[in-house]
Amino acid sequence: MRIKNILIIAVTISSFLNAMNVQAASVPFLVQAPLNGWRDYRLAQGCEEAAALMAVAWAKGQTSIAPADGRKQIIAISNWEKKNYGYYVDTSIQDTANHIIKGYLKYDKIEVKENITTSDIVSALNQGDIVLVAINGRKIESPYYRKPGPLHHTVVVIGYNANTEIFTVHDPGSSHGANWQVKKDILQSGLQNYESGKGTSRKALPPAMIVVSK
Repeated sequence: MRIKNILIIAVTISSFLNAMNVQAASVPFLVQAPLNGWRDYRLAQGCEEAAALMAVAWAKGQTSIAPADGRKQIIAISNWEKKNYGYYVDTSIQDTANHIIKGYLKYDKIEVKENITTSDIVSALNQGDIVLVAINGRKIESPYYRKPGPLHHTVVVIGYNANTEIFTVHDPGSSHGANWQVKKDILQSGLQNYESGKGTSRKALPPAMIVVSK
């Protein structure tokens, strides 16, 4: 009887610890300027496109994205956005969802949520989904950003450890951005959506995210 109780307790503890550490499996990473293509403005501004490609590749069971293929796709998406919407710079969460993911990549298992906090991100991760969030990169402590950091940026959140309160993030803004560890309070401070690049003046918008499901 004691052995049975010990086993039950062990299983309960194991389940609890697993619930505290949520990590999506095999999310491919893609830097927004593959093959060091930062001089191409479409790539230098390609964080939303790269984030969308990572998320949809994961949703479709793809475990990697070849740099040359990723570069080609980011450029193609940017050209398509420019032709159809007149811009590709700084794409809001809403437009990333509707234009890039649904419109170009033809993937519909997504949901846009507005006025979010990091708790909403955790809830989505606990459901087995991954999340695209818009951030103010100047409020995020990444040693890999060129100072002062990107004001308008999009990353993919793929995991969370409740014990350490640290998120695992794929950040397309750096070749070192795979599985980047970001503290919960730091990510919360950086959550900030933004207007799409229709002009020189772009307002900061309330935090928003795209929940991507398989």
